[in-house]
Amino acid sequence: MSIVDNRQADQIKNIDSQVSSMKSNIQVFTFILLISSVLAYDKKCEDISRWRTRGGKKGCSWVRRKPVKRCKMWGTLTSRLTSRVGGAQRGCKATCGTCSCIDIETWRYQSKKTGKDKPCDWVGKDQKRCGKIGLDGTVASSSCRLSCNTCPVLTEKKLMNLFDSTGGKNWTEKTNWGNLETDYCEWFGITCVENKIRINLIDNNLSGSIPSKIGSFNDQLSGLELSKNKISGTLPSEIGQLGHVLKFNVYQNNLSGSIPTEIGRMEAIKVFQLRENNLTGSIPSEIGMMIEATAINLSSNNLSGNIPSEIGMLSNVNAMILNDNDLAGPIPIEVCRRGFNNLITDDYIEKCT
Repeated sequence: MSIVDNRQADQIKNIDSQVSSMKSNIQVFTFILLISSVLAYDKKCEDISRWRTRGGKKGCSWVRRKPVKRCKMWGTLTSRLTSRVGGAQRGCKATCGTCSCIDIETWRYQSKKTGKDKPCDWVGKDQKRCGKIGLDGTVASSSCRLSCNTCPVLTEKKLMNLFDSTGGKNWTEKTNWGNLETDYCEWFGITCVENKIRINLIDNNLSGSIPSKIGSFNDQLSGLELSKNKISGTLPSEIGQLGHVLKFNVYQNNLSGSIPTEIGRMEAIKVFQLRENNLTGSIPSEIGMMIEATAINLSSNNLSGNIPSEIGMLSNVNAMILNDNDLAGPIPIEVCRRGFNNLITDDYIEKCT
């Protein structure tokens, strides 16, 4: 082979290598872009800047002005490579309060044409598909709520449920409550921090009862302060769904009935106060699952039965106040070993030795 032929062969090899490298780079770039698009689309608790109404002009900031009405709208999520259909509840999660709304991952629809099983993500690409019946017999609109833009009640509706259940019309202060033109973060007693809300309505003439739908706040609620009011009825078991609540204070009310065992699911709770109510029954052993608690006050009720030994599992508690009840002793050995700095019980209860 001549020198010229060798040079041509080397040039061809170089060209092939460059082409191969370019193909590889394109594939990597496409993959990264695709992954970035998916991650951007599935951000847990943020509005997506690329979401637009179907006209392409309105985004999440527009939805935010009238969320109760506009969160029901459909739109698109566009990028350089793709354009995906998506409702405002999926594209504007923070605005629409749908951070905890999810699709059921196991839901599938069997295509009559191909025989293949289609997930909720496929449903979300065409609004008409939300009427499809899945293999489990459920309609897509109920099992694929995020994809079908049919998530449960918005934050405003959740708050208004609390308002109506606790005699909101007679509250001492209720500025902006029920005004759907105003951001709920500006409603009296509501504080918004990083997509979570705190409700503080202490000494505000609340009556009625705590609604069972309080659990619909799920991980959105970080604090509930309803103390020094006239709330009656029982504590709903749904408070166990408030897994991110740090403070739950409902002292000095007229609550009756027992403390629900579901309190054990309030794993993030720091301060838990139910003192000065009319609660009866025993202290549930599930109290020992509130492992992050630093202060628990159940005093001045009508609680009976033995002090649960599971209280000894609460390694972070600095104050456990149980006096002015009808509890029986002695204090369990597990609680004594824990060595609380402030364990307050009635004088007739046999103390640790």
